[in-house]
Amino acid sequence: QCAECHGDRGEGGIKVRNLGVNPVAFVTPEAFSSKLPSPEAFDKVVVDGLPGNLMPGSGQLGTSDLHDLYQYIKGLSASR
Repeated sequence: QCAECHGDRGEGGIKVRNLGVNPVAFVTPEAFSSKLPSPEAFDKVVVDGLPGNLMPGSGQLGTSDLHDLYQYIKGLSASR
């Protein structure tokens, strides 16, 4: 579900590229490269989503899934 907009490795999918001026700043690991939010803040964004149509919430993810997703994005950020 996430890859549909974020891309397979957080590079941004078609929907992200169509958002406008600089969607990378909002939805890809580059946005977190210098400052990944705390796990709690990250979980809140993933579960609740972002306002408007930027990103729907994924409230169906459990604690373990959220932890794994956070670690995955943290790894992507470190590798760039």
